[in-house]
Amino acid sequence: MMNEKILVCIKNDANAEKLIRRGFRIADRLRSELFILTAIDRNLSDLPEQIQNEYKEWQELAEQFHAHFLVEPIQERKISQVITDVANQKHITQIILGQSVKSRVEELAKGSIVNAIMRQTDGVDIHIVANSRKS
Repeated sequence: MMNEKILVCIKNDANAEKLIRRGFRIADRLRSELFILTAIDRNLSDLPEQIQNEYKEWQELAEQFHAHFLVEPIQERKISQVITDVANQKHITQIILGQSVKSRVEELAKGSIVNAIMRQTDGVDIHIVANSRKS
């Protein structure tokens, strides 16, 4: 059996912790290695303090779940390219993403991250986790 490797992709929003926890449950069930990826467009130290604190919380959660926490510089790449570069480097077999907040028009104009990832990877499953409903 192939060794599964799970990549959870998070961004600075309310669903990050939910995605990390979902990724951990899947990785735990499959007894697989877990990677948590966030991409940034500048140095971590240049981000606002509140965002730096969120990154620290995610890092602590990753440590609690024995996961690798990756902060990847975007460096002129599209986010889908950042994700696929990491997925290919780490031999990821499953990617977990949050639901897109793009409108249908934006998706048609700019393209779907999911479709781009599927084109740039081979044999990688993609899980989409629904956003939390605001009550």
